Amino acid sequence: MGVFWVQESFTRSALWIHVAGCPRFNEGHVSNIIHGARWHGPFHDRDDAYELAAYVKRQGALSGPHSCPICRP
Repeated sequence: MGVFWVQESFTRSALWIHVAGCPRFNEGHVSNIIHGARWHGPFHDRDDAYELAAYVKRQGALSGPHSCPICRP
């Protein structure tokens, strides 16, 4: 079992699910500067992360949620 985070990317208008150890996560610091993102979490259950992403998606025109191709949550 891992710790999961939801990345809400404003520049890509997409939601991504990451595992906390993902290099793209980096505690949200680098990605926020580069990609203009907001992070939601932590979630100790993968399903909870996807449930939050589905809720956020309903609030705006976002694609996803997508699983990160690097950490593959």
